[in-house]
Amino acid sequence: MILRVSGSGVVGMAHLDGSGTEECAINFVQRVQELSLGYVDGRIELQLIGGYSDPRNYAESLFYSIMRKFLIWRRKLSGFRIFCQKVIHTGV
Repeated sequence: MILRVSGSGVVGMAHLDGSGTEECAINFVQRVQELSLGYVDGRIELQLIGGYSDPRNYAESLFYSIMRKFLIWRRKLSGFRIFCQKVIHTGV
């Protein structure tokens, strides 16, 4: 996931694997906001990039879990983009 604050230009990038996802997401957003203190207020933009296809649909389930967490916080986010390219990320 990529989080950007347009006013400060601060960008954070994280890879979530399902372990402590909610806590990580909360800390990630807070840290990016902390780094933006003192700059002109800007939009908070989130981009989620989906994973691969697996037989147990673990990656898909994780992607939707992360997406739901951020949809709950969407009032705090100005931009929310979702890119899920399972076919491209899957190798045989």
